[in-house]
Amino acid sequence: VAVLHADKGRITMGWQGSAADVNPFSSPVVTLPKDTLQQYGPTMATDFRDINFTPDFPEAAQIAKAMVAQKLKIHVDGVISVDPLALAGLMQGTGPINAGHGIVLTAANVVPVLLNQTYQAIQDPVGQDDFFENVARKIFDAVTGGQGSQQLAITGLANATNQHRVQLWSDRDDEESREDAASAEQGRR
Repeated sequence: VAVLHADKGRITMGWQGSAADVNPFSSPVVTLPKDTLQQYGPTMATDFRDINFTPDFPEAAQIAKAMVAQKLKIHVDGVISVDPLALAGLMQGTGPINAGHGIVLTAANVVPVLLNQTYQAIQDPVGQDDFFENVARKIFDAVTGGQGSQQLAITGLANATNQHRVQLWSDRDDEESREDAASAEQGRR
């Protein structure tokens, strides 16, 4: 989990943490729709790790926003989800990134490292969280710092977005309606 700040076209990464920093909640942070509650249970709104049970990203994003606001007292205007395959696309542009622990991440190995190998190599959950935070920061810095080929990084991100591996939800109605229109246009292509 990371908080990004966008101001006048400049994006910076602020606070980083894990689900453990956001959890636990003794009661749901939002009222779940009846069908969502029946299908997935209440933990979607009480455990940050479970917000993605629903395939409805705007619903999951609103839960994440409520949890971050309640636990961390941070107001967010939107939520972005980027999966490891999207990171692989970005890394086609950035090139290799030294992730520490003797691991050099590449577009070819970032997915298995983040989804599986980290848990095998680092047994301590706090160490795993630290590793993931470090990786997120280094990839973010590589992209925003212009490492490698920005054209390839943007192409990789665009491809990942077209595959729904990057999800974006805005709390601002005007922005959300533009995102919906862009998604509908992309679906027609």
